[in-house]
Amino acid sequence: MITVSTLSFALADFSMVYWFIYFQYYWFSELVVLKHISLFCFLVAIGYTVVDLVNPFTFNSTPIGSALPVIVLLGFEFFLLGMRHQTEYLPAFIDVSILAYLLVEFIDLTVLALMIWLAGTGFATSLWGTLVELVVNNIVLALVASGLWLTRAPMENLIQSMLGRSTEYLFLAFMSALATVYILFEYSLQSLNNSAQYLFFLGGIAGMLVVGLSLSTYMLMQTHLQA
Repeated sequence: MITVSTLSFALADFSMVYWFIYFQYYWFSELVVLKHISLFCFLVAIGYTVVDLVNPFTFNSTPIGSALPVIVLLGFEFFLLGMRHQTEYLPAFIDVSILAYLLVEFIDLTVLALMIWLAGTGFATSLWGTLVELVVNNIVLALVASGLWLTRAPMENLIQSMLGRSTEYLFLAFMSALATVYILFEYSLQSLNNSAQYLFFLGGIAGMLVVGLSLSTYMLMQTHLQA
């Protein structure tokens, strides 16, 4: 199992959660509580990092205990949707959340695996290695966010048109099953000795899921626009 210092863990936690929140609300600008989405992502990422650090099960390999901060985060977001009477967005919001998680995981695992391959596990798990990894991650994720701008309006129209339809819940069930299998598979690999050698494998699976789901969503979007 790969281990890092508390500071490295906190920095990586904050960066990944920031981008996860950003991509969650990328096509749901009307759901953002604050005026600026970057400030909202910043504050939520800080809160998540604090909860993750004080959670006694964070560095435990059991999925339920270490997933407590995730449960708190999603519970907070669902509470906001309910408080603002926006629960009709919940299925689509969960779909996008799963895709955002896979995207951030894929990029982070790929960069980390490349660093271990090029510089060794010692440097990759050090503070300087974490800083280099986060710089590369943030550059790649910023480029992805810029590239997704072209699909912002069509995706928003697709989401709005699918609200409340049965196909929305079928897609939600499919995405939830994929996410559950991937998360259990990830925790199983991380618990093994010398788990660094499995990062390319795990990143490849995440990448295939991201590409497959992205292409499926794109085809669904094009079919909707043509109709």
